[in-house]
Amino acid sequence: MCGIAAVINKSAINTPETFYLLAGILAESENRGEQASGVALYSDCIDRSIQSYRGLGVSSQVFNQEAINKNKFSGSVGIGHNRYATSGVQSLDNTQPLEVNFGNRKGFVAINGEVSEHVKKWRLNLISKGADFGKATSDSSTILGEYLYLYSQIGSPMEALKELYGEISDFGGTTAVGIIKDLDSGKDHMIYLTDGLRPMHSGSFEGERGEYFVISSEDAPIRKIGGDHVRSVPGGTVGIYDLAKKRLHEEQMGYSKNPCVFEYIYYRRPESMITDPDPQAKGKEIHITELRRRFGAGLRKEHPPKQGCIVAGVPNSGLSCARNYDENHSPQEIIVKNKTSGPKRIFISSQSPEERVEKAKRSFSIVEDVNGKCIILVDDSIVRYTNLAVIVQALREAGAREVYLAIGSPPIVRSCHSGIDTHMKDLIASQFEFYPEDIAEDHSILEERLKNYKHPILGEVKVDGVFYLTREELERISGKCCTGCLGGPYEYHYEGMEEHGAILDPVERPPILQKSASSSSCPAQGEASRR
Repeated sequence: MCGIAAVINKSAINTPETFYLLAGILAESENRGEQASGVALYSDCIDRSIQSYRGLGVSSQVFNQEAINKNKFSGSVGIGHNRYATSGVQSLDNTQPLEVNFGNRKGFVAINGEVSEHVKKWRLNLISKGADFGKATSDSSTILGEYLYLYSQIGSPMEALKELYGEISDFGGTTAVGIIKDLDSGKDHMIYLTDGLRPMHSGSFEGERGEYFVISSEDAPIRKIGGDHVRSVPGGTVGIYDLAKKRLHEEQMGYSKNPCVFEYIYYRRPESMITDPDPQAKGKEIHITELRRRFGAGLRKEHPPKQGCIVAGVPNSGLSCARNYDENHSPQEIIVKNKTSGPKRIFISSQSPEERVEKAKRSFSIVEDVNGKCIILVDDSIVRYTNLAVIVQALREAGAREVYLAIGSPPIVRSCHSGIDTHMKDLIASQFEFYPEDIAEDHSILEERLKNYKHPILGEVKVDGVFYLTREELERISGKCCTGCLGGPYEYHYEGMEEHGAILDPVERPPILQKSASSSSCPAQGEASRR
């Protein structure tokens, strides 16, 4: 999972304001990536230079005052990225925006998502044709390399971008922004695309140096910097900004993916806006918090709280769900989240399991007397079972008589291969000897095992009951989503899918788009990449 940003000064003025808008969006997007951050800024001066700067850590650390004073960031167009490493090791070499060179063309790209099997499908062939990826090893650099190759063959930025979309859309989820410098034709341009699995929003900003077109993974960062006219960019959108003609051109591919359900459950900022999935709402926008409250109401309908028990949400992930799970819509605040150094979100921390547990112990405190009381802990999900296990143990040590877990989503039973780093070996659901589809269909067997679970680090973590929201209820509330991680169908193919027994729910394409131009892949692989 990552956060992307892009800023275009419509008057083509080279100004530090472009950088400050980028930095503002990235600072408000740290929920999507805390491991590294970077920007690339295009200057409309005679040499059409691109200034790039990257660093490890959260964006506010990378773009500190010392870095700003030293580099004097400025440009007319810029892209930015907050990284949560999935494909490619966590290193400065893989920190985005990534630079790729192909002939007399070079580009920088920032991507949210992941494309499976990128090495054998594109990268090796691109290297043989002269693509220079530097020291980057990630799929993001491969995607940019393929675009540069297609652009060199087709000549039209838009047609090359549409061809790229057609090639990669079967193999993961991609939302991307990029800057391309063409030394042959002088057709420098910015690109962006989204297939719908990961969010993309656009808006405008009236600055001191003119009007700006801005892009962000989520809408909240655009609003936070003072932007307006914010809209969700529909899945299937491909866009080109011609840096010479100062012209924006956007097209719809006619096919896209449904959104990732885990974005709804956990990842999106609570103040982010989405289109209400309820058909009766007729396209009205709601905060993601409202949807999470509905998960809590659905959980209450399926598993009503035991009388006499105190309902408490796990901060901050379970608070919205807990509100509507509690009968009076006022769960008690018996746990608080402490300010700690390092990553704010333990889920996206790259630390070892031992370090995550220690981080969780420092992150939560019991602030009410729970001695002899029955507690129902409400959280949005159980993935690795780190935070909840630590809190349960703390409640037991504080004298809680009974502890129940109420989870506002179904069990996470499979890995995500489109940008969320959930490996099967890390999932609590995979610690037991069940097939994922068995747990997905019948939560009770997992719930029973969790009641007396021996945590590899904490030891015995005993709860009196565990209750999950069913997938049927979640899908009723959330609408059509990719639910591969919940045991439902994936909307993309990934390496090893067949042997894992996972289900593919292919996206239907309009007949006119079924065939695409030849790619850099060898014929057999090229055919396999198209449905």
